[in-house]
Amino acid sequence: MLASGELFRSLRGTLLAVRASAPNARIVVTGYPLLFDPSFSAFGPLAQQINAATVALNITIRTAVVVSQFQGGNVGFASVVVPFLGHGIGCATPGCSWIHFGPSDTDSFHPTATGYRKGYFPAVARVVASTDFLTANAA
Repeated sequence: MLASGELFRSLRGTLLAVRASAPNARIVVTGYPLLFDPSFSAFGPLAQQINAATVALNITIRTAVVVSQFQGGNVGFASVVVPFLGHGIGCATPGCSWIHFGPSDTDSFHPTATGYRKGYFPAVARVVASTDFLTANAA
């Protein structure tokens, strides 16, 4: 796994390369949801540590996006943390998780169809429709 400084530089370079290849593209970079519901205790403190690492990862990604915006990049950031609250692994009611999880589940730790539909899609749509994003693209 890349350290946050390495990830920042790599993502920043990727955003610059995309912008150079497609200068009129509207780029939306998504963050990650917290994988585990805060009440999930089956993994002990590991679930909270993974969630904390996800928050740090999202901060790094968002920072790269903000720097790209200030340097004229046509880029926006879509957070999915809030839409996924209450829908992490180990959430309170059966079937409430929007994240695949299980030993035989080849998509473990990835969103379910509902997670994409109710979590990612609206978050990306909000960024694409936002005035700030459109203004940044017009610059």
